[in-house]
Amino acid sequence: MLKVSCPVNALDAQLPLLLPDEVCAPFVRRATIVLDRAVRELVGAIEADTVPDLVDRTRQAEAPWLSSNLCEALTRFHDDQVGNSVELSISWAATTPVLQEIAGAPSIRIQEDYFPRIDEVHRALRPGEEENEDTFVGTVERLDGEMQPDGRRAGEVVLALLLPDAETVRARTSLSADQYADADKAHMTDNAYVKVKGRLHPGRQPRSLTDVATFEPLWPGA
Repeated sequence: MLKVSCPVNALDAQLPLLLPDEVCAPFVRRATIVLDRAVRELVGAIEADTVPDLVDRTRQAEAPWLSSNLCEALTRFHDDQVGNSVELSISWAATTPVLQEIAGAPSIRIQEDYFPRIDEVHRALRPGEEENEDTFVGTVERLDGEMQPDGRRAGEVVLALLLPDAETVRARTSLSADQYADADKAHMTDNAYVKVKGRLHPGRQPRSLTDVATFEPLWPGA
């Protein structure tokens, strides 16, 4: 269970969020309402099998509640190996009244099998992605290799790669025994990074990184 608390008046900002019924509410309150409505709309569309309609409405809206970034953030709460669901429940501060229809709304449950659909919405709302062949810097997040006949491990690892736009994406790739040994050491070393040259494919995270030409550890202080 993860609990996050944010003071209602944490930010003294007046940014344009189209919530006419909450126009006088603090920014944090309005942002939280937008989050609540966006996730409810997303889950409702999945359950009603109207995701294409939701995507079309969101694209046409002047100030949509739902965004590609929000969908991506939701997918990061899901672990393929664990197969978990996510439940979102919001408690509203009594110091700032909220509409009863919002305050009395039930928690939102995102079932495990909803996450592939959420990722579809994430990709549909995002500007077109293409394959990206480049050199990336990142960290080793998981080692899934297998023992080879020569007694050394090789195979799949999951990396967290930092892209030029400051976005971090998880990517799965396959490494040779020598590269895997370097990945293992980097994974076990604080503040160690890796530099990898390959082809990053678009799609659901962890994305696919193929044609790995180089894989080098970057040790702290080096």
